[in-house]
Amino acid sequence: MNRNLIRWFRWLILIPATIGLTVLYAIYVNPVLTQGFGKNIEHALNPFISFALVVLIAYLIAPSYKFKTSLIFGCLSLLLPFVGIIIVLTGIKIGGEEQYVLDGGIAIFTTIAGLAVGLLITWKLNIRSYRFKEPKNTACIVCSHVINRERSILYASHQAEDGFWQFLCGKDDHTEESFKLISLEEATVIGPSINDVHRLPLGSSIARAGETDEWRI
Repeated sequence: MNRNLIRWFRWLILIPATIGLTVLYAIYVNPVLTQGFGKNIEHALNPFISFALVVLIAYLIAPSYKFKTSLIFGCLSLLLPFVGIIIVLTGIKIGGEEQYVLDGGIAIFTTIAGLAVGLLITWKLNIRSYRFKEPKNTACIVCSHVINRERSILYASHQAEDGFWQFLCGKDDHTEESFKLISLEEATVIGPSINDVHRLPLGSSIARAGETDEWRI
């Protein structure tokens, strides 16, 4: 399947998959994990894990801008406990029944704690996914085959004159219009395995036979 199609498919399923998997956990898995504990423990633990899962699942599914995506999901999720507080304070009835705080409000704090833990994990994962010492906005040259995800990155070079990086497909069927300028961070999103060459010295180049093969100078 074309990589571009897979990328768009992942954006398409991002919201339903994230919400769906989190709801499945809350309904079916959490009651099993908290079996034998009191209702207050179950009610407090459920939002902690559920809201941590929201940002983690969003991070894993998003094909790019992973941490930003998980942060957006985390911020949007914060609306839910505040809506719950408003419902309780204003006495709004749901299904004809007035809503109450079941556990002294501890679920509100565990919700925030779950989001904080989830975001901390995704932040750590995001840092590890970028191993270059250069700033993320460092200029980087790629070919159209790479940026369109038609071919893998099989050639890399670190230019001595300006410190630019080059990541190409390794073929010789390029024209002047084939080369595009993007940030180094964007290049690591397109091909995460290029992080393996982050220590390539200035003026050096390196290549590999396939995406899963070792880089060789």
